[in-house]
Amino acid sequence: MNLSYLIRYKNVNYYMDTKENIKIAIAEDHDLLRRTITSVLNDEDDFEVVIAVPNGAELLDGIKNKAVDVVILDLNMPVLDGREALKVLVKDYRETKIIIVSMYYGHGYIEKYMKLGAHGYLSKDCAPLNLTRAIRDVYHDGHFIHKLCTTKLISELIDEGFITPPNASASLSEIEIEIAQLICQKKSTDEIAGVLGLSVEEIENHEQRAMKKLGIQSRAGIMIYALKNEIYVHANKQLRD
Repeated sequence: MNLSYLIRYKNVNYYMDTKENIKIAIAEDHDLLRRTITSVLNDEDDFEVVIAVPNGAELLDGIKNKAVDVVILDLNMPVLDGREALKVLVKDYRETKIIIVSMYYGHGYIEKYMKLGAHGYLSKDCAPLNLTRAIRDVYHDGHFIHKLCTTKLISELIDEGFITPPNASASLSEIEIEIAQLICQKKSTDEIAGVLGLSVEEIENHEQRAMKKLGIQSRAGIMIYALKNEIYVHANKQLRD
């Protein structure tokens, strides 16, 4: 089940301003899958897998001695599973971002584990590109927002303090607000271009200007900003009035 990711990037190098490699830990008990994920991630210029272990106990032991930015965490593992490891990571390693990659997948799982402190959730059979984008999203902007994450869930996560919106004083232009509203409706860049009658390149340029104003690096960040500041809610109210 390869669900398409909410964020569409034509210019993949938008993230390439990372000064140091993003340090990644992988906890996955299936040896072949763990080796495959490690190989895929190490092929990225800005990634470095520093821990790759078969259970949560070895993960927690390794993370004591190595700086880790992002953890890729399986739920079902021997010795110590991902559920228990997640509790420790959230409590003791608050700066470390956690992406759960599991065979158990759906809106209910995403909601449950993001409310327990995970920063993203993916299916084990997701495309490699989704995983690399998720890692960059959580590293740069704090969270990975998939299409299965409803705006209601994201608003709840913001209200309950699980998602911290960008602290930006800059205001968006009229066209940037329109784009933000369409992003909240889960429109891709191609679809937004069609709705607004602009080229994909023009939409991408507007998106990147909005990101720069807000100090973020993903369209997910635009959505979070729009929901926090009631840009999307305000648009809905206008439609009803």
